[in-house]
Amino acid sequence: MKLLVAEAAQADLQRLHTFLSDVNLESAHRAVAAITNAIDSLDLFPDRGRPSPIPFIRELIVPFGSSNYVVRYTHNAERDELIVLRIWHGRESRE
Repeated sequence: MKLLVAEAAQADLQRLHTFLSDVNLESAHRAVAAITNAIDSLDLFPDRGRPSPIPFIRELIVPFGSSNYVVRYTHNAERDELIVLRIWHGRESRE
């Protein structure tokens, strides 16, 4: 399967890392690793995320510490393609 990460999601990941690294650099590295490992796992189980309120979009919850991160993505089985659209902390306001 082709896995693509939208520019907005790349920027989200960088923003999350920067925010967390100001407090704890090691925790920032572990958070990014948890998120990227979860994204990589979608290769085997692309529809395991919950349906989002937006049609054709799914959300993968990535537990981390006492909270979680949310990875919003779309999966096109016909094109054998998965696109990560956005990533945010579970306590953040969503767009």
